[in-house]
Amino acid sequence: MARATNPNELTDVSEAQIAVHWREEEYEQPSEKFKAQANMRDPRVFDRFTTDKFPDCFKEYAAMLTWFEPYKTVLDTSDAPFWKWFVGGKINASYNCVDRHLDTYRSKAAFIFVPEPESEPDVVITYQELYDRVNEMGIQPDRSFRMWDVQQDAFRVDFPPFTDNGLLSCDPTETP
Repeated sequence: MARATNPNELTDVSEAQIAVHWREEEYEQPSEKFKAQANMRDPRVFDRFTTDKFPDCFKEYAAMLTWFEPYKTVLDTSDAPFWKWFVGGKINASYNCVDRHLDTYRSKAAFIFVPEPESEPDVVITYQELYDRVNEMGIQPDRSFRMWDVQQDAFRVDFPPFTDNGLLSCDPTETP
């Protein structure tokens, strides 16, 4: 049975009341050091991604990944609209997102989760912690997330910082 409406309950919330919590409205310019390490720091990047260079322009960024089997074709349009990218190639998403960064960034924050309400502390997960959690979850999925076998992996997420752990551990061997 539906709950009766309390006439004294505040139900109308103005945008101004919500905006008080939008710390994202404050824009901070990135440091020069941060800009220098960015993948797309070249102002001519848009010239490299014009329609006349499509789809081969994406080879540049595919080269930044670790491929376990190299792709043969960047884009297969033979069965439109069911296009296939990087046909024949195999990558491991977990390896590319976590493992290959351990030597350099083991103690660096991989995720900084800012919870709501804002009074709760931020949760910082280092690359090493993420690696450990992803691998533990791949070994014991039922214990961590109550996963089950279906055509595609599915899981219930109880705590947002662990979301990516589940995604990275769904297919720990390879992702086509």
